[in-house]
Amino acid sequence: MFKPNRTAMKLKTLTKSLIAMKKDQNENARKKQHVCAPCFYLHRPMKVGMQAFTTSECDLCFTPSTYPSSVVDKICLGCAEKRDLCAHCGDDLKAIEKQVSVLCNEIII
Repeated sequence: MFKPNRTAMKLKTLTKSLIAMKKDQNENARKKQHVCAPCFYLHRPMKVGMQAFTTSECDLCFTPSTYPSSVVDKICLGCAEKRDLCAHCGDDLKAIEKQVSVLCNEIII
């Protein structure tokens, strides 16, 4: 039985994600969730999460939050908003946005 080339499939998925990140058509939804573009378009969709409610503590204030799967954010929305950080990875949103802008200008897609 023929198996499709997994590397080619991964590259195709990554290319689609990079194009989506460059276009950032979900910018309003992404910013409402306080998530950086790489996490929104590249990291979150690639993660496989179990369908089980998971409780995780914020890395900054240690407040527990419950998520519908095992894919959890590092920082609660309140801390992310106060400090202008990505809720998913915890990095500085302004610094990441600058890096994404430079990267997207270099990508020819």
